[in-house]
Amino acid sequence: MEIQGDEGTGQKVLELNGSDVGGWNVVVHALPNQGPDSAFCPKAAAFRAQSKRKNQSTTFLVSGFDTSLPEAYIERSLSKCFSSCGEITGISLTRGVGGVLKSYAFISILGEGASEKALKLNGSDAGGWKVSVVVLRLP
Repeated sequence: MEIQGDEGTGQKVLELNGSDVGGWNVVVHALPNQGPDSAFCPKAAAFRAQSKRKNQSTTFLVSGFDTSLPEAYIERSLSKCFSSCGEITGISLTRGVGGVLKSYAFISILGEGASEKALKLNGSDAGGWKVSVVVLRLP
């Protein structure tokens, strides 16, 4: 069960551990790696919000970029190329054995019509490389 409230609520809930509630013994545990007030931590809240947006996004397999270019340059190029399709919620370049950059990446985009817009970019020139886009059907 997730409990929400003001700062300090988490500690109050943990203090209920072992108490009797109508003949039932209450057992309360904080989730691993989370303190009693982690729900109120701005970083945790931002992470949960980002995760939710990413889960609602469409993920694409993108290839065609030059793997000899710096990773940051490739990520900026992908972001620039796909920004017109919606909110980019994640870009993941992949590496093979020995950390060698592979010639494909995963990009997640949130927004109405993101799939159609991204697929229209398939085969287009993205500043010196030809974009290849495939929609991933994730469960």
